Amino acid sequence: MPSHAQRSRFLALTFVFVAALGVAPLAAQRGKLPAESPYTKGDPELMKKAGILSYGPFPFAGKTTEDVANAMVTTHYLWIEVAHHRIGADLPPYTVPTGEAPRLREELTELAKVLPSINPKAKILDPWLRLHLCAYRAEKFYAKFQELLGVTDASFPGERPNNYMGEGPFLGEKGKFEVLVTDRVENHALFVRTFYGAPQKYGKLHNFPDLDTLCIAFPTKGDANLTGREPQIHNSLVHLLTHLYFDAYRHYSYDVLPAFKEGLAHYLRWNNHPEYPYFMLDEAASEITIHSDKWKVEARKLAVAGEALPYSKMLGARAYGDFDAKAHLTLFSKLDFLIEGFPDGVERFRKFMNLVKGRLNPDTTANGSDLSTCFREAIQQAYGLTALNFDEKWKEWVLATYPVR
Repeated sequence: MPSHAQRSRFLALTFVFVAALGVAPLAAQRGKLPAESPYTKGDPELMKKAGILSYGPFPFAGKTTEDVANAMVTTHYLWIEVAHHRIGADLPPYTVPTGEAPRLREELTELAKVLPSINPKAKILDPWLRLHLCAYRAEKFYAKFQELLGVTDASFPGERPNNYMGEGPFLGEKGKFEVLVTDRVENHALFVRTFYGAPQKYGKLHNFPDLDTLCIAFPTKGDANLTGREPQIHNSLVHLLTHLYFDAYRHYSYDVLPAFKEGLAHYLRWNNHPEYPYFMLDEAASEITIHSDKWKVEARKLAVAGEALPYSKMLGARAYGDFDAKAHLTLFSKLDFLIEGFPDGVERFRKFMNLVKGRLNPDTTANGSDLSTCFREAIQQAYGLTALNFDEKWKEWVLATYPVR
């Protein structure tokens, strides 16, 4: 990874290079956007009521929002800080399609309770309103994830009691979760290369260990699965935040098996909106396309045909590039099974998560050893499932509950 000095020089060179090309900042191209939201107009009481702490500047990507603005001169990000997240977005105005209006109206009606100047029937969403939607969705999903795990903010004291829950207040992390939503893939790639020190055109997770902060950045357009539409952005946010929260829970001290994170992300994303899938991909991975939104039907077909990803390979996979389309459908279904396939599935899932996250050695250092054995034993303790019967029990449940078409 580049050193601090190397990255600072790269930031300066990026600015000079783009300026030399004569590329006007997007702020000028789109018209002058206000530095603060027109829906709060800097009113501290209104901001407090809406749970908004700041519109920047604030720390971001190991530097500050001002550093991002100085480096990313081909676009213009708006910023917002809320209870658990710091978020930036450069989304353009959005004309609401008729089919999306009912659900968006529900969300905007909720937002209007704390930001009364919002029109729930708005036919065009301006950049600030889209940013408020991102923050609203992130906080709402954070609460849903906490509910799934049976925790609250008070569960994470940031200390080391006997029941270890991590190092800080944000699911076990010290720093707030950071989210950057970028309209165009080329600007996303520039940000990731500049601030994360890695090439990536797909959604990217990053950890700043010195700050104990986990981050995601993703483009809204760029491949067959990214449409730039609001439901797609919402699903992308849910999918990627699932990965972030899974890592953060009881502190991100070691990597976990990707099959279980990706499966949980598919499960929560599908329950948010069955259409608009998202796939975690490595830079070298091929794009994944699943044309049907009927994932339960497709997973049932795999179970019948004996083409589902075996449980043993879920335990053995170490990279997202190991998963093809059939594997993604299987991962969705097997996490669906773990949560929905038992009368007390949520309680069992909580036990599983506490067995695989926050593991400590006798000297209280993190224990990320022998993950395959750890996950296998956790599944057996939480669910009574073994390598011999997991696939069989899953198939029985799928054939009994999933639709044929």
